[in-house]
Amino acid sequence: ASLRVIVLVAAAAALVVVAVVSLFAGSKATGVGDVLTALGGGGDAFTREVVAARIPRTVLGMLVGGALAVAGVIVQGVTRNPLGDPGLLGVTVGASAAVVTAVAVFDATGGALVLAALPGALLAALLVVAIGARSRGMVTLILAGAALSAVLGAYIQAMTLLQPKVFDSFRHWVVGSLAGRGLDTAAQVAPLLVLGFVLAIVLAPGLNSLALGDDVAAAQGVHVQRV
Repeated sequence: ASLRVIVLVAAAAALVVVAVVSLFAGSKATGVGDVLTALGGGGDAFTREVVAARIPRTVLGMLVGGALAVAGVIVQGVTRNPLGDPGLLGVTVGASAAVVTAVAVFDATGGALVLAALPGALLAALLVVAIGARSRGMVTLILAGAALSAVLGAYIQAMTLLQPKVFDSFRHWVVGSLAGRGLDTAAQVAPLLVLGFVLAIVLAPGLNSLALGDDVAAAQGVHVQRV
């Protein structure tokens, strides 16, 4: 327990350090004094604009990084694979396919891509789980995710090759660039991420029990299929 506390404290301290450094790092070198002055509303207009652009980038980076970490832990718990990631269950490719479709059909941009990615990821995950639930085995679940990823991956490749505008929008979205994102973007995704974090906390005890096996988890009162 003490080691876990030490690791958590060290990780939190590292996060604070990196967040502070991100205010100075960028294409334009900004000194500590300039940043502090800009945060207080002083300094030249250019420095204030630079700092104002870096704050949303830092906030978004922390939110997205936390979301990716939680998603990875959940998938690892469900699949009992320490190397698992959301791509195993088709979540990543489902979101990507939905984004490609939204750009091709509705010429979606910005926040609309987030609204398209969420149901796409959810539908892909539900489809994989529905297929895997028939055999109640992790191998079937992972194979279903791999098969769906292959099919949707081919669809994404076809759409990006045939439509240049789709390729241009998708390549910027898929790399996860934080450039040009404001606090309005953070405000859009923050409620969804908080909801995801709360659900992860609720599922955590069940996932810990699943690590011991389905039979042990069921004996402890865990609804295996629901988790």
